[in-house]
Amino acid sequence: MNFLLGAVMEKVSGGFPSVRVSFLVFRPDSGFTGSLVEWCFRHRLSHYCAWGLAASVSMLALSGCSRPAGPEFAAVTGRVTFNGQPFSSGTIHFVPDESQGTSGPMSTGVLQSDGSFSLRGPGTRIGAMVGNHRVYLTMPLPEIGPVPVVVDGEVVVQESPRGVAARTVRQVPKRYFQAETSEWAVTVGTGSPNDFEFEIRK
Repeated sequence: MNFLLGAVMEKVSGGFPSVRVSFLVFRPDSGFTGSLVEWCFRHRLSHYCAWGLAASVSMLALSGCSRPAGPEFAAVTGRVTFNGQPFSSGTIHFVPDESQGTSGPMSTGVLQSDGSFSLRGPGTRIGAMVGNHRVYLTMPLPEIGPVPVVVDGEVVVQESPRGVAARTVRQVPKRYFQAETSEWAVTVGTGSPNDFEFEIRK
């Protein structure tokens, strides 16, 4: 809803015109799209010209149902390695670091087979908030035991890919699974490449 402020001059019989400040409410569904002057004449509020149109337009521009733009986001990509090899298990999380003046929603990215990731924020947001972040990992799905597969016409038992991933995760120091203990910290900038390399160290 938008508000118009106008000062309307009305002719008073036997005296000078008086000035009345009126708050005019414009509703999109009202069907009225004319100017303040037309509105005044339509409602027989003035025999003179209504003034204050410039102030009314300014009030309209500054008022209404405008909302804050919200936190600024920037695209973020990167890779995670472990023992010199791509780490492809689990999810990486960027948490705004309030101790460094950044607060807001967290962003996450699923690690791909080559260890790469691309962050997404809440809703349709792409990337992470501009500012300082602590970074940590979460574990993949629980381990699944060996599964039977057919190799050269024979049934053999092999460890499932998820089991291999879970076994790899067990070798990762536990500090990487909490924002408070992970040493990974980055700054997401506006217009920067924001492509980060993370190495898991024992």
